[in-house]
Amino acid sequence: MARGSPVARCFRASVVLLVIVFPAAAVDVSLTYVTQTNKSEFFPSGYQNAEVTLDAPPGQWKLPEFVASKPAYALLEFGDRKHLMVFDFAKAEDDFYQRLFFDANGNADLTDDPIVNSAMERQGRREEMYQTAFDPVDAMITVGGKELPYRFTPQLLCFLVNRGKKVTEGDNWRNINFYLRSACAYRGSLILDDTSYSIWLGDQNGNGSFADQFQIMRVDRAGDAIYPRGDSFFLLGPEERISYEGAQTLGKYVVVANKVFEVAVNIAEGKMTLTPVTENLATLETPFDLASLEVYTEGGEKAVMLFKPGKQAPVPADSYRLLSYRVLSTDEEGGKWQLSARGTRKSPGVTARAGEAASLTLGEPFTPIVDVDQYSREQIDHGERQARISFTIRGSGKEVVQRLQRTSGSGTKIAMSTRSPGLPAEPKYKIVSGEGEVVTSGSFEYG
Repeated sequence: MARGSPVARCFRASVVLLVIVFPAAAVDVSLTYVTQTNKSEFFPSGYQNAEVTLDAPPGQWKLPEFVASKPAYALLEFGDRKHLMVFDFAKAEDDFYQRLFFDANGNADLTDDPIVNSAMERQGRREEMYQTAFDPVDAMITVGGKELPYRFTPQLLCFLVNRGKKVTEGDNWRNINFYLRSACAYRGSLILDDTSYSIWLGDQNGNGSFADQFQIMRVDRAGDAIYPRGDSFFLLGPEERISYEGAQTLGKYVVVANKVFEVAVNIAEGKMTLTPVTENLATLETPFDLASLEVYTEGGEKAVMLFKPGKQAPVPADSYRLLSYRVLSTDEEGGKWQLSARGTRKSPGVTARAGEAASLTLGEPFTPIVDVDQYSREQIDHGERQARISFTIRGSGKEVVQRLQRTSGSGTKIAMSTRSPGLPAEPKYKIVSGEGEVVTSGSFEYG
């Protein structure tokens, strides 16, 4: 057959048509329900607050006999339905609630569930406060129409307006506050490029969802730091242990092993689905290697979680702002250090365009800032001679350093705190008058 003949050209064209590029397959991560067993070790907990009233909420509730003349009611929302909790006295002479009834199976009948007793009662100094922590509660909640287990620990506290009286007397009950701490999580494993990773999901919102993605919750007035709403996500490499510092807010995307995945959590089916994203990607650059990074889109709709991104990593093309980051380093004596920082509303944004690189401003130089809060400034204007001063450290991206901690090692040239193990020595201050006289001096405190 002659070269360039119509038949040959047709054959070559048919070969080209047979070359089809299939998108990478989604990865399903099986999730296993786990509960906290060791209170001395970190566990990914979350919190929910609920209003407490002396009147039962509307509904057809079947209630037991109560000891207290005025039991307290709280309606809790888990997943797809609401559960009633009622606080009661253990004895008629009690001053504060020591036991509770909870509709653990969600059938509106509190007589077929076990009574939950207090695990601890603590009364504040000068009888100004009552606080009761109850034993853990195991419940069955519905998420996505499916019955699932859930564990939490309730706590009840009251700041007394009328001291020496029962919580139900006078105006004391108006200061009752209730919150619960989740004591369960979901755990899974992932293998990418022959590397094994552990994944944890914590119920940060305490509502049984485990799938609530990033939203901006509030901005800290003192430091302008951005605090998100959403469940917690942990991605751990080989031999890494789960810790508070490793928490990220569950985002729309996760970047791991230089790959971008869209995240979808389905607790009802017991899985997390990671769908590869290969198109419309940009590169996000940072000044130094990061252990983790979180950014969110300019309008606050989506967040991207990056695990060990180094100095650059792929992200979906968009406009981003800094949410948080972690840096690991080693000092001259071999000590391991970890720095955690959070973005502020003053942190500059960056536009990451498809096929291009964009630099995110953060890190060095770090600047110490001493400030007088707004309340103290107003009081000083009215003749007050005392002021509350704060010490913060900000990076070049206007981010606030939240924690600098030595995670391992003993010998170091850095002065260390004698009151807070693992933290550098508290910064010292000195206040000098306009005439050069030292008015007062001291040290800041962590907290």
